[in-house]
Amino acid sequence: MGQGFKNIAIIHPAAIGDVMFGTPVAAALKENFRDARLTYWTHESLFSLLKLCPSIDAMTPFDRKASILSQRKTLSQFNADLIVDLVGSTRTKLITLFNKAIVLTHNKSQFKQRNDLHIVDSLLSTIAPLNLRDRKSKYPTLKTNKSSLSAISQPIHAAITQGKQLVALVPSVGTLRPHRAWPAEKWIALIDKLQTNTNIYPLLVGGKEDMEICQTISTAFDGQVISLAGNLSLPQTATVLASCSLVVSADTGPAHLAVAVGTPVIGIYGPTLPARNGPYANIDQAIDNCSACKCQSSKFCLLTPEPGPGACMQEIQCDTVWARVTETL
Repeated sequence: MGQGFKNIAIIHPAAIGDVMFGTPVAAALKENFRDARLTYWTHESLFSLLKLCPSIDAMTPFDRKASILSQRKTLSQFNADLIVDLVGSTRTKLITLFNKAIVLTHNKSQFKQRNDLHIVDSLLSTIAPLNLRDRKSKYPTLKTNKSSLSAISQPIHAAITQGKQLVALVPSVGTLRPHRAWPAEKWIALIDKLQTNTNIYPLLVGGKEDMEICQTISTAFDGQVISLAGNLSLPQTATVLASCSLVVSADTGPAHLAVAVGTPVIGIYGPTLPARNGPYANIDQAIDNCSACKCQSSKFCLLTPEPGPGACMQEIQCDTVWARVTETL
């Protein structure tokens, strides 16, 4: 299907983690159609991050409040001869309807029906009709400038200069799905263990909504464990994660951002399935405590009605995570 394309458009307005899942699609297309101009149509808030993806040539803001007619007009301005719809919703199908370009649409319903199919592989199956050469490795897909780390954080830069291994901890999962969180006291216990190794330099990463829990954890160590939550842009966060030897995270965007920059990740999972949404290529390192629970593959913990860490997450012990950390490092 198609010997070559001049303009390729990828439709993918989504959250950070989901867009990181989609970057291997961009990389595969660019590797096979090097002369094509590849435009990513997504949320403007992610533009600074996607500039780190060498496979993407341009980005256009997706206005979710715009009418379908207006969005069709925007799509027509790309002059695309190949459109890859990684959303696969009714709306995006209507946006691409009657377009003269070749349109490939993600089969969202097929992905939902399977517990053994990772979202990255599902998204890549969207472009399977093109019969492209398979990339040996799906990640990394982002390229950071590690030399800029000194401008981001002098203490972290100094730790690397001293030969220490950075281990980033992502303790918060935001406010939308708090059942995915691992309790703060267990993060504190994990840092206690990390600090028994003087060669390890733990640090806390997150967004503005994560500042409170990260500050609580940092305060437990009299501020000696640095918290970068809320202080970094997305590209700066990517640079820090790329400089780490390991990232430990619950099911949240920075875990998948770490994968995108090529850093090993230990995922701590409860209701959601690592096989479907875990850190790609790090699934065997994920800690899943819900394999025999009725919460399995749910977006929320069915056993914990109140906000906060779900029952499955509360049962994951610090020693289990620590053992996985020592194995990985």
